[in-house]
Amino acid sequence: MKDGSLVLKVKGKDALMEHITRITYTEAVGELDGMTATLRLPQSDPKTLKKLISSLQPGLPFEISVIDEDGKDVKGVKREGDIIAVHFESIEGVSTATLVGVNYLHRLRSEHITQIWEDGHDKIVKTIAGRSKPSLTAKVHGVKGTPAFTFQQNETDALFLMRLARENNYYCRVIGKELHFGRRDMVSGSLNLDYAKQGLDIRLQANLKDHLNAAHVYWGDPEKDGSKLKKATYKKPPKATNSGGKLGCDLGKKAFGEKSVTIGGYDFPLYNNQSQAEAKGQSEVDSAALDFIEGVVNCRNAQKAMCGATLKVKNAGWPYDGAFVITKVFHEYSFNGLKTEITFKANSLPKEP
Repeated sequence: MKDGSLVLKVKGKDALMEHITRITYTEAVGELDGMTATLRLPQSDPKTLKKLISSLQPGLPFEISVIDEDGKDVKGVKREGDIIAVHFESIEGVSTATLVGVNYLHRLRSEHITQIWEDGHDKIVKTIAGRSKPSLTAKVHGVKGTPAFTFQQNETDALFLMRLARENNYYCRVIGKELHFGRRDMVSGSLNLDYAKQGLDIRLQANLKDHLNAAHVYWGDPEKDGSKLKKATYKKPPKATNSGGKLGCDLGKKAFGEKSVTIGGYDFPLYNNQSQAEAKGQSEVDSAALDFIEGVVNCRNAQKAMCGATLKVKNAGWPYDGAFVITKVFHEYSFNGLKTEITFKANSLPKEP
């Protein structure tokens, strides 16, 4: 228990835990959260096996609780969803079952929809959350720069929301029965990681292949100006993830010159005013900047790791000591404790020592 654990409940009961050999839980930006749980089936004890069978069926609800090194439930990181598959296997007399589950975002994949939305992104999210079965509670914040219309083209609501998030530098997460949607830089919380005590291995890469310095976004009001379009240019570098560190977009500009992207300008404008266009430009620049640093750390005692939160690493040495944005968390619990793999990004290198 010193490294913490994961506890699985099916239909609100933890009856399977006595037989569990491995549990994993993965959460990632732009993907469905996933759970797997493997247990040994007590074939020599028919009475006990009979009690377990009712929990070994797809379609049942599950909960994953994260337990810290002191044996206490970590508040705010409980995960819920549905079991969508159960795999049974017997090898040399050892029978196992593996449950596969995903979070409630998958319930928004039931129908492919084509729709032209003339609402703001916040209203779109709230409408989709409400038509989920069962409905989800929408938690929307920091949403701005909504275009005049948004096209959902033969997409499920889940795929549409994840695309909307990706294209506008939002994050889209289902936590419990809440649909969270907003700017990535507004996600609260941080994880302090002392690598000397908790770290197993760490690696990162600094890459300038996709550096971006400016975004040109065309806008116009057809009712007032007809086909005449105006251009808004956003060039402000983002705030460095690591204070005092070198921004990748600035390094790229110095080495290879300014790189820009143009949005619109050829047909009906997506944005009706300058503030909308500038917000879109900012999202393009900020999102591209975050791809400068990408890395992974494997560690223990990181039960509070969550997508969107800030990872603060110390005692790993340069260039690892610094602040990063968590984009993926993989928890694995087995006989040798709980281990966590954290994938992270940053727009700047940590400050040089």
